Amino acid sequence: MGRPQVSRYESGRELMKLETLEKILATLSVEPEDFFRFLRSFDPSVRSYLGRVPNRVDDRLLAEAFQSLHTAIEQLRQVIERTVDPATWLSTLIKDDATRRAVTIDKPEP
Repeated sequence: MGRPQVSRYESGRELMKLETLEKILATLSVEPEDFFRFLRSFDPSVRSYLGRVPNRVDDRLLAEAFQSLHTAIEQLRQVIERTVDPATWLSTLIKDDATRRAVTIDKPEP
């Protein structure tokens, strides 16, 4: 990356692509979480908030938990898509609705 490009990023005239940032962080052996935590340290509103929260959760643990949750949800979605045929699912919904309506109609009034 040339000096003019770095200057455009520094001045805010151009936004860096995520892929470029990932390459820079990998070259510098810096974890993305550490980089963004460092950037947040310059924001006075974040500093005052962090000062008020004595036992805040470790950002890395929270990020890992969200990633695990996202992975679990995606795996569950894939399992459901493989096991439930859309036509069968729709047919079941229609039958259930018809059964509910029939029970309501046939039910004697008190």
